[in-house]
Amino acid sequence: MQTDSTRLTRAYDAVRALIGAPAEIEHLHGGGRNSRIYHVRSGSREFALKQYPSRSDDPRDRLSTEVGALNLMESYRINTVPRVAGVDRERGFVLGFAGTPEDRIAPAVRILAAAIADQRPPRSRGRVQTG
Repeated sequence: MQTDSTRLTRAYDAVRALIGAPAEIEHLHGGGRNSRIYHVRSGSREFALKQYPSRSDDPRDRLSTEVGALNLMESYRINTVPRVAGVDRERGFVLGFAGTPEDRIAPAVRILAAAIADQRPPRSRGRVQTG
């Protein structure tokens, strides 16, 4: 069983591997039962980081399913979903960011955290003001 300290260390290691720079990481409480969402700041860049359950805890490959779905939406130019910035399959993390340069990152982080942790369609949770 992982402790909060162990999980945070794994999150830091994944972020360093994915962006290659120091970062601040904040665990966002609430949401999913078996995954964790973090807000990541590195310089002027902000990301959402999702930690997936280990395959021994959940045999479904949720990481690949969600990454595949986000990449498919990107390929069809659906710009209202976060983009995958990096994947650390060994540790079970996905780093995401806003879909277009015009988007504001902080609201995108909140939207990503809510949508992925909650697994409900975004429209069922109400609107998030981005400007």
